Amino acid sequence: MPKRLQDVVVLAQNLIVSEMKEIERRWKAFVCPTCRCVFRAEARHEGEGVICPSCRRLLRIPSEGDVTPPLVAAVQQPAVQEQSSGERRKKSSSRKGRRSGRDPHAWEDQGDHRRASGTGFRVLLIAGGLALVGAIVGVFFFTTLGVHQSGDAGKQVERVTPPPVVPVVQQADLPLEERTPASLLLEIEPLAKQFMAATSVEALLPLVRNPSVAEARMRGFYRDGKVIAPGLSKIRDDAGLTIDGNAMGVAVVTRDHEEKELSIVKEPSGLKIDWESWVGWSEMSWDEFLASKPTVSRVFRVTLYPVDYYNRGFSDESKWQSYRAESQGNDQSFFAYAEKDTVVSQLLHFSPDMKSRCVMVALKFPENAEGGNQVEIERFVTDGWIEKVEKP
Repeated sequence: MPKRLQDVVVLAQNLIVSEMKEIERRWKAFVCPTCRCVFRAEARHEGEGVICPSCRRLLRIPSEGDVTPPLVAAVQQPAVQEQSSGERRKKSSSRKGRRSGRDPHAWEDQGDHRRASGTGFRVLLIAGGLALVGAIVGVFFFTTLGVHQSGDAGKQVERVTPPPVVPVVQQADLPLEERTPASLLLEIEPLAKQFMAATSVEALLPLVRNPSVAEARMRGFYRDGKVIAPGLSKIRDDAGLTIDGNAMGVAVVTRDHEEKELSIVKEPSGLKIDWESWVGWSEMSWDEFLASKPTVSRVFRVTLYPVDYYNRGFSDESKWQSYRAESQGNDQSFFAYAEKDTVVSQLLHFSPDMKSRCVMVALKFPENAEGGNQVEIERFVTDGWIEKVEKP
């Protein structure tokens, strides 16, 4: 190496060492054991606690007598694995000498070996020195940069807030009005198929709403406990769904090609069949009601049609409003009368475009009834055939 270059390298090393000694007297570098952040602290804080600028953890600065691992590991000179070029030439010359009969220890070969070995060692020594100088400068630079940036990084971490967790809303959790018809029919079809294939009360109970109340009614309705299963042929999806609050109706076709309305109610446990509206259940069978003619009202599910028929005890047209009443399971037509200008008549009001209404009403026979097919509507219960269940 030229002497001028050697002087420059030596001068740079001396300046860096002098600067590092001055910095070491006033500042010292430390490594946070938690987040591995490298930062500086004044020497006067030795033996005291400081806050890590990155993770904000309280750290103790080692005192002068404490034994701590070095900040920068010592640079180790790698062992020279390969043979120098002079040794290779020497061995090569030796092999050639043996072959050609020349002296392998000639003065020229030894001189070349010494010159080559000295040059290689100097190159290796200079490279190692430059690497050491670069490592010291790099540590100093990144230590200073880490001290200035760690405070800003900590503030940025404190300002970051995770985005709010938005729960995934399933179709089954939505109100019936907000659900798609396709999702409703997909859930209704297996329920309707299982319900219309059931042949016993035990098979029906898990599928119906309010089973604790429905069981006693089923036992009385199916005297022998056997159920005639109508079977499901298809659901008329072309007829659409009628939705009213938490109840909906769908048209189904049985295996005997009979079309009926199936009512489904949304319960906390899922969709359930309203069995009472399916069979037209009433508090008393029609045969028993017509035979006993009770003067105490009983609740019936009926379909009312406005008519002008006034006879016997209900012949006063100015007092009574007449209806023809039909109910499921009763082939006999009968007439029901509501007294005008009462709450019952107001609730049973028909608009001009209405031909019939499915309602639940309380019916009774008048005292000394003259006919067997004329009854009084004493009370209006609800519109439709789905019974309102009071929540506890």
